[in-house]
Amino acid sequence: AECISGCVCPAGLYDDGRGGCVEQKDCPCSHNNQWYSSGQKINVGCNTCTCQKGAWSCSEQTCYGTCMIYGSGHYITFDGKFYDFDGSCEYVATQDFCGDNNSSGSFSIITENVPCGTTGVTCSKAIKIFLGVKLKLENKDYREIQRDIGDDVRYWNRTVGLYLVIEASNGVMLIWDKKTTVFIKLTPDFK
Repeated sequence: AECISGCVCPAGLYDDGRGGCVEQKDCPCSHNNQWYSSGQKINVGCNTCTCQKGAWSCSEQTCYGTCMIYGSGHYITFDGKFYDFDGSCEYVATQDFCGDNNSSGSFSIITENVPCGTTGVTCSKAIKIFLGVKLKLENKDYREIQRDIGDDVRYWNRTVGLYLVIEASNGVMLIWDKKTTVFIKLTPDFK
């Protein structure tokens, strides 16, 4: 075997990636080509990771994907892109129905956009949520307007500050300011 010259740490110590030697309890961690000392914390998605003995230990929260509709036709998609759209009609914001009418989905969220103001922009007047039961959010309130035959997705609603939150058992959450802003959150199951 051929020998290659280099630096090594004494027995019981480990290379810290910065030219020094440390005990195992002080080993750093690497993330995105950056070194972090033992005990340092970083956020990865919605989880917190702590460097411990050279390895990351992370919380295991379910990270929701989020899209947002707000103001006069502004949209932020699940992948973080910004769009302005001034169509005056009903539009699918998100759904898990794909392809033909026979596909089995568990939800659909529709935004009803109407002209607001005098410049031709549109605002979201109402939000419709289909979970087997049809909910309509408008005029600062929500109501069930139709119940289909078959399986409904269970849902809960609560008020948090100024917001109405509707959370469904299938991993869909909607947060509405009772005006023109709505956040739609989906669990990673919908990726």
